[in-house]
Amino acid sequence: ISQEQERLNGQYGPWSYKAMKQLVKLHLRTSSPGRSVDQDAIMKHYRRLLDCISSSGSDVSPAAVEKGINGMLERVASLMNSNSMQSGSCTQSLALAVYDATLQVFHPQTGPCKNERLWFKTNLKYGQLLYEMNETDKLQSVLKDLTTIHGDPSSAGTNSMEIYALQIQLYSRQKDLKKVREIFNKAMNVRGGIPHPRTIALIQGRLASYTISLCALSHP
Repeated sequence: ISQEQERLNGQYGPWSYKAMKQLVKLHLRTSSPGRSVDQDAIMKHYRRLLDCISSSGSDVSPAAVEKGINGMLERVASLMNSNSMQSGSCTQSLALAVYDATLQVFHPQTGPCKNERLWFKTNLKYGQLLYEMNETDKLQSVLKDLTTIHGDPSSAGTNSMEIYALQIQLYSRQKDLKKVREIFNKAMNVRGGIPHPRTIALIQGRLASYTISLCALSHP
């Protein structure tokens, strides 16, 4: 990184980007189960990685940026899955910090490196994380942002289905059958989208299981 900055008069370049990714990966790797998570070190290098991406002279392609960021998020998710999801856990705090920093940088209206597609996909993952953490208020705020900014217009149908799946999970947990049915009907009327089979299964399965539970309570 230092050598490239010297050559580029203090600017970041593609090799700096690759090196920063490796630094974040190394710190995440040392945060394996049974070891403490050095959140300060991880976030220091991750924010530096985001600064490199935002730099006008970094010369990193959008495809490389998206692949790299998705890889980082997957590694953080893997670290969380291998640790406890208890409230207040170190990995939970790290995941929230990583997502918050990522969303700020790529926000399509206010971010220094505007990327609507990447922001939308990251926000969907963030919403799923908040659901698993039972952070209802934050999840509702994320859903509001997602419905305001739909992401890539060419994927509008697919994106809508992903949002509906997240909403159905939330309203099922809140036992709001009226909302669940309302969102389910909207999802079934979407045309032109090609959602992941998991998304379709989640939407249909949640409605079916919740309806069966209500029937069981009504007819013991």
